Amino acid sequence: MGNKQRQFERAPFHGSIAVCRSRNPRVVQSANIGAGGVLLTTDEPLPPRSLLTLRINMPEGGGFTVLGRVVRTAEAQRTMAVEFVDILPRERARLDAYVNVCGAQTRAAG
Repeated sequence: MGNKQRQFERAPFHGSIAVCRSRNPRVVQSANIGAGGVLLTTDEPLPPRSLLTLRINMPEGGGFTVLGRVVRTAEAQRTMAVEFVDILPRERARLDAYVNVCGAQTRAAG
């Protein structure tokens, strides 16, 4: 990610996401989400390149599990950016639809 332009747009997404790494599940909060990844807030950010499994429950109902990789952490802000590395096309489409709806609502309110 770094200085590269994002491939996928993001939208605010404030909810709990179950994260599992090495059979140690925990629940963290999300700040935003897109079809390519999610920004998580946590007291214990994982190091970059860590692989983890995330269980994401969508606001409109239903959820899915996806494999992610930590691409960066910011300990001062208690965040870690996670890129989805194995996501089904239908789940990516759900996230795209969510971002499009949230973006339209944000533009209408602004």
